[in-house]
Amino acid sequence: MFNQTKMKSIKFIFMPIVIFALAGCSLIPVEEDDLAPPLIEPKKEEVKLLTVEKGSIVKNLHLQGNFRFSISESLYFKQHGGRIVSIDVKLGDSVSKGDVVAQLENEELAKRVQQQRLALERAKIELQRAQQEVELDLPDTQIDLDLKSIEASVEDAKINLERTTRLYEEGAVSLQKLEVVQQQVEQLELSYEKLLISTEGSKVYPVDEQYIRLLEINVETAQIEYNYLQAQLSNTKLTANIDGVVTYINTLKRGEEVIAYDPIVDISNSENLFILATLKNAEEILEAKDAEINQPVEITYDGEIYTGIVVQTPETAPESADREVTERNKTSIFVKPDEKLPEGIDIGDRVDVTITLVEKEDTIVIPSASLHTYLARNFVKVLDGESRVEVDVEIGVETKTEVEIISGLEEGQQLILN
Repeated sequence: MFNQTKMKSIKFIFMPIVIFALAGCSLIPVEEDDLAPPLIEPKKEEVKLLTVEKGSIVKNLHLQGNFRFSISESLYFKQHGGRIVSIDVKLGDSVSKGDVVAQLENEELAKRVQQQRLALERAKIELQRAQQEVELDLPDTQIDLDLKSIEASVEDAKINLERTTRLYEEGAVSLQKLEVVQQQVEQLELSYEKLLISTEGSKVYPVDEQYIRLLEINVETAQIEYNYLQAQLSNTKLTANIDGVVTYINTLKRGEEVIAYDPIVDISNSENLFILATLKNAEEILEAKDAEINQPVEITYDGEIYTGIVVQTPETAPESADREVTERNKTSIFVKPDEKLPEGIDIGDRVDVTITLVEKEDTIVIPSASLHTYLARNFVKVLDGESRVEVDVEIGVETKTEVEIISGLEEGQQLILN
């Protein structure tokens, strides 16, 4: 009885669950098949085209520079060791050619110059007196007369000795007679030598052409020495070789030693200016090779435009023993303004320079961005009907935005830009 009642209770509990489960299955929606995505027609790529045509292309070199003096001179002493006495100018002073700008100690040298000047004067006086004596045919001095008399006696005695020697050999005279004549010759020669010694320092030469020449040599020797000392004295002073303005002064103090060829003063001619334009990188140095002497230049200074010409490039720079100058010339272009510049320009003022390196007319020009390069190949893309075609081209002038096409493209073709 109990088991039957228990079974009925279990059935009563599970029946609603089964009914609910069956009802739940009927509530789940039936899964439908996936729909195919709609077909979208691909968007046609827009091609940017440029019609090839002829035009002009200009290649400019844009540089920055500053004003410099076109004529400038560094003054220096050529010998080492002299002591500075004074620097006689100040920065900005105007000087004229020949003005003394600095001096070294020279008291001892000045004394030697004065002494040599007197020695030269004495030599000239002696020469003049001898020349006058020849011109007036003055009689010989007593010393000359005495010398000539003894010389004549010596000659007569030698002739007598020769005659006596022959007679002795022939047996006509005795040996004693021959010895007497020999003694006479020796005594006369000794007298002549003594007179020469006693007149040492006096004029013992006859006033003839040879004696005049000896005096001329004395004058020439004295003149050479005087000129040398005078040049040495002049080298103790620095003088301006041009008119201009003092633009540099060494800081040497009085009594300090100078170094040979070390600049003491710089003088510049303020009436002649030029522009030193600097090449800042390898690309500009390479482009500067196309610059030529007398090439036109556009100069921009203080908002105004002026003109000028190229006067020196790295390719045309002269050789210099100064390493600093050589290095500067490798990276510089010198420009000369060809018209009057405004007043008030200071040395070092910055200026913009534009040099037209190449200018071509009536040639095919395309944007640089449309040129393609692969290894050594240059090519462009053109539209041929509906197709893109690569065309090899030969290029000419190139700028940062444009390039000249020498061959490979013709007018009217459609150049693809993208």
